Formats: sequence, structure tokens, C-alpha cells
Amino acid sequence: MSELPHLPSIRTILAATDLSPASIPALHAAAILAKQLDAELHLVHALGGALDPRMDFLMSQFAQRLQKSAQSELERLAGEFPDGAVTAVRVEVKRGNPIDVILEDTRRIQADLLVIGTHGRTALKHLALGAVAEHLAQNAPVDVLLVRNEVAGSFKRLLVGVSRSDASKRAAYRALNLAASMDVERVDMVSAYTVPYELRELLGVESEQAKKFRTFQEEDTIEVASAFQSAGFPGEILYEKGEPVQVILKTVEQLQSELVFIGCHNRPRWTSMLLGDTARVLAHKLPTATWLVRDLPEKHPVRDALLEALALK
Repeated sequence: MSELPHLPSIRTILAATDLSPASIPALHAAAILAKQLDAELHLVHALGGALDPRMDFLMSQFAQRLQKSAQSELERLAGEFPDGAVTAVRVEVKRGNPIDVILEDTRRIQADLLVIGTHGRTALKHLALGAVAEHLAQNAPVDVLLVRNEVAGSFKRLLVGVSRSDASKRAAYRALNLAASMDVERVDMVSAYTVPYELRELLGVESEQAKKFRTFQEEDTIEVASAFQSAGFPGEILYEKGEPVQVILKTVEQLQSELVFIGCHNRPRWTSMLLGDTARVLAHKLPTATWLVRDLPEKHPVRDALLEALALK
């Protein structure tokens, strides 16, 4: 396995909210993490413009009133954070497309973590993130914490999905680094392995030859498993047969995990599958809070110069 990159500390957290009731748990989670990690917390709310350009004059007339109202609401929420107020809180209300505003703020303040709530407004259960949350999860340049439900105090039961990829191993190290500051009860690791479809009938899924695939997975993740053992947190190291998504969902239910760490692969900026298939599906399906851990940015000088020239950055 190649050497994993150094993981920068979480020093600046940006929590984005649309001020709906469904977004409040994300603010509470961000406040708790900021206190535990001694991080600075920024809150941002975007005042979306009118959909019809002919209505812009109305937005202009009421912009100051709307901004003042939203500012007051954010400050009220900041004053009601659980476990006491976080001292370093910055509140901002801006007008513009929520996605653009949040991504711009993420880069401007050099945030290490973006925290957002999930509340899709669609009747389709598998589209559970909501359009803004899904876009941010795919395109944010930093780690993203997706929060679905109210956090009871703080996250106590962590789970990391680990594969042979460096992205998932980076997620494991992120979880272990944070666990000491988060006062957790347990940190579990689960790794899924499968017998290739072409070999299932030939070998039989319960044969000794098929069981070697578990051995292969153990060998590929031995460094991370050793790190879990050395860290000394209560928890289990599990190797389960099955597809990664189903294995992780089942493990979350069995262990009653509250926060799941998933590694995300880097992709070229012009592709839409920035999360990778497993991370993307889990971001939709997990009933818990989900921490999407980014790879360090890859450097592509020629591509980046071309994108800059085309004003696509």
C-alpha cells in the first residue's frame, strides 16, 4: 500500500443552513464538533434570488428586510446550541444561489469541514439527500458531514467502511484521529469482500477456495486493522461477505452506529461521479450521519491550466 498522506487538522468548520427545521440538527452537530475539536465555526445562509427575473425588483425591495430577519434567526440558533455556546462563531447571510454561496465560502475561509443537513423534497426515497446537499457532497473540495437526525449530545459510536483503496484507509485514519477528541464509546471497522461472480458456481461460495478472498481482504487492510488495534478504542474489526453497501448498512443496524466514515475517490472535475459509486449510494441510503472523507487534491497542471483558460474553474 502506498503511504497515506498527512491528514490536516479540523480547524475551521462551515455549517450551511436554509433555516428549515430539518437543517437544525446539522447546526447542532457542527457546534458540538467545533467545541470538541477547538475549531472555529462559521454559519452561512444563502438568500436565493427570485426564479423569475421579472421579480428581481421585489427581491431588491425586501432584500435588507430578509437579510436582517435571517441574520437574527441565525444568531438566535447560535445562542441555543446544545452543551453551551461555541465561542468562535461567525454568522453570515448572503444572497445568491445556495450552492455557489456555500462553495465560495468553503474556499474563502479555507474550511476543513462542511456540515450540511439532508432533507430531500422528493417522493422518491432513494433521492434522500436533496438537490443542494447532493451537489455539495459531490463537489465540495473538503470533507463533508451529512447530518440527517438530531444528535443526542455527541457522536458516540463510529463506524468506518474500509476497502483496499487509499481513500477508505484515509477515512479510517480520519476517524481514529478524531475519536480521541470526540469522547466516543466505540470505533468499529467493517470491510466487505466478495467472491467474483464468475467463480461462485465453480468454487461454491462456502468452499475453502472461496474463503481465501476473505484472507486477501485481511491482507490488503492489515495496516488499518493494526492501527485500530493500537488505538485502543473499544470496538470490532469485522470482515463480512457481500457487496459493500449492503454490508455497511447491515453493520450500522447491528452495531447501532451513529456516524459512518466513508472515503471518496478523486475524479476529474468534468465528471459527475465525484463520490465514487459506493460513497454516493451510501450517502443516500445511510440512516445515520455520514462523514465523506476527501482524498488530497491531485495536481494536474496541464488540465488545470486549460480549465482556467476556459473559465471553467
